[in-house]
Amino acid sequence: MLKFYISSANPHCEINSYLLTYLERELKGIKGILETDTPDSADIIIIGTCVVDATNENISRETLINLRKRYPNKRVYVAGCLSNFDPHFIKANKFDVFDKNKILAECYRKNVERIPMVSLLNRYCDEEILRNENYFLSRRENIFYINISEGCTNACSYCAIKIAKGDIRSIPIESIIEQLEENKNLIAGNFICLLADDCGSFGIDNNESFPELLIKIKKKISCEYKLIIHYWFPLHFLNQFKMIPAEIWKRIHYINIPLQSCSDRILKLMNRNYSVSDVLDAINSIKKINPGIKLVTHIIYGFPSETIDEFKESFHLVSVFDRIIFSCYSDRKGTRASHIKGKISENEKMRRTVLILKEQEKYKQIRITESDIFKKSLTRIK
Repeated sequence: MLKFYISSANPHCEINSYLLTYLERELKGIKGILETDTPDSADIIIIGTCVVDATNENISRETLINLRKRYPNKRVYVAGCLSNFDPHFIKANKFDVFDKNKILAECYRKNVERIPMVSLLNRYCDEEILRNENYFLSRRENIFYINISEGCTNACSYCAIKIAKGDIRSIPIESIIEQLEENKNLIAGNFICLLADDCGSFGIDNNESFPELLIKIKKKISCEYKLIIHYWFPLHFLNQFKMIPAEIWKRIHYINIPLQSCSDRILKLMNRNYSVSDVLDAINSIKKINPGIKLVTHIIYGFPSETIDEFKESFHLVSVFDRIIFSCYSDRKGTRASHIKGKISENEKMRRTVLILKEQEKYKQIRITESDIFKKSLTRIK
């Protein structure tokens, strides 16, 4: 009996967690394979990884290196983004690559039944996310996740995910609708979460579109449900929001629209070609249709040449968003942003981190991701 162990080095990553659940289900469907709760008794080890920022990348690397030292003769498979982002690291440490795209394709081919997100979250997601109702991921069995695409059409100058995942690869609308129709019993009265690196890029590779998907879901899925959209690149959001009928906007419970900066100058350096004011105007239009819609955004602070005033502009978003997640910029190998002049010093990043923590005391919407700069800033405060 072949035994496998599966876990995530980065439990904050929802897409990573979703992937691990599908890997687990695929393996459980193979005769002669058994899951174990400890790597000690496993013949093969599968680890989900993430490279969204330097902190998560380092955690992924350290987790894998520690496993290799502890189990030098075991097969360790690397799922998630690290295997594509740094194949030299994988090869040098004799790890095996788990091809997530082929496994997902196989799951669709076999028409694998979708499961409530709760079983995924209980195994792989961070406890803080599970406790936080504002994040809209809870232990209640009422969120039906479906991964609609991988990769994106964007080219952000700082992004390591793009290097790891590449261009958009969308699941056909027909296949998505089939899965939803087959699981109406799980969906009725609950939430459908459309999960992607960028929902706005969905369908561009096969002459379909995200608004088309939303309209088709509304037409084909007759039961009551609410929608969660996780993530929606702001430029695509601007180009698409008017294509979506009001009755669909009223069904949308939550959207994650990652602005990443409140400075149009910084956005140009990031190669994110939209105006913050245009995005906020569009959001205001949507709120008139659906006043109760929940909105989340992400902000990268300490980007090269960012001034203190440009940084502080982000705090004004508390009047618009229900959650603002701050992450400290760090250079990523192979990205254009790593060559931009005007790097912000570590001391200045720590000072800005302290300012975020002070704002967090006043506004419950503000959150900050834990990074090395974050930890050093806490030490400075103490």
